Amino acid sequence: MADVLRTIKQESVPASAWINDAKPVAASTDAMILVFQNEMHRGMIDDKFRTLTERAIASNNDHSYQIITLLNHQWEELKSNFRSNQSDEDQNSTQETEQAEVKEEEDRLITEAHKLVGEEFVHVIDDSPSNS
Repeated sequence: MADVLRTIKQESVPASAWINDAKPVAASTDAMILVFQNEMHRGMIDDKFRTLTERAIASNNDHSYQIITLLNHQWEELKSNFRSNQSDEDQNSTQETEQAEVKEEEDRLITEAHKLVGEEFVHVIDDSPSNS
């Protein structure tokens, strides 16, 4: 980021003053999130110096990035929502895995009962909560 700041300062001293408040917090292959403490700084980079900033980032990296500007509280909310969704997905995945394992065990037991006494003597009653 220091090289990017240096490049911006060489091209525009006012832009470098506005970007000093920025903190890069996340990036993908084509986008970078910059977080600002101050709405005025965020707005100036977003409105007036976006092209310069993206060009400076591209000149100091292998490829270009689109910048996404957020305020700190927006970033914290986004992170919190993401973590909550990840936790929910992990929990759902664990429950689905456990249910599949129980079903597999039940099927194995039924098959074994059929082998031992014959299908005509085995009557399966499914009283699981999902079938009530």
